[in-house]
Order: sequence, then structure tokens, then C-alpha cells
Amino acid sequence: MITVTPAPDIVEVPKPWRRDLWWANAEHYMRKTLEIRAGHSTSLHYHQHKHETILLLACAVTVQDCDMERVLQPGDVIMIDPWAVHRIRAPQDSTLVEVSTGHRGDAVRVEDAYGRVPP
Repeated sequence: MITVTPAPDIVEVPKPWRRDLWWANAEHYMRKTLEIRAGHSTSLHYHQHKHETILLLACAVTVQDCDMERVLQPGDVIMIDPWAVHRIRAPQDSTLVEVSTGHRGDAVRVEDAYGRVPP
């Protein structure tokens, strides 16, 4: 079955680094846009269950995977498996699209510039 609906109800999730815009939030998958401000980054974290595929739309970002760093350019795609420790740094305002399995809330923060790592 195919269902056509008006524009989705987009849920804005404020983040210290800017925001997530969730526009597909089903039981088994999510689709969101990540906007990261220049000079900011996500926490260094991993997911216990979630698989992520991320497409960089605008500007370059650095993706840290354990001790390695990779520079992504617009159009590059990265796939992140569960338990892969990662962080995204944005030297310029950046926009990314994430499609992932629907395991919300399974992020484990290792380091965080915004004080969100539990003691």
C-alpha cells in the first residue's frame, strides 16, 4: 500500500550544536536532517543497536571514528554500524541527512563539549 499525505509534521529537536529535524519517525526507521553550526560538533558517541547512513548535503565536515578522522564533502555518504564510536565536526555551518533504524535513545556518549556525559 502507498499512502500520500500532506507535508509531514516536522519535529524540531534542539541540540547544543544546532538542531535535528525529524520528518520520518516510524517504528523501524527514522529520517532526519542534522544542522550543525560552524565550530561545533556532535558528542563522541556510539549506538548499541542503531544503524545510520548519513549524506552530507552542504559544506565539509570531519567524521571521527575512534582515532581516525575523515573529511566528507557534499554528496559523500557514510554508513555507521552499531558500536562504532563517532563524532561529526563542522568547521562551517553544515547540513546532513540521516536515515537510520528506529532505535531512538540508544546513544551512549563518551565525550561531550556540552556537559551531557553522565557521571
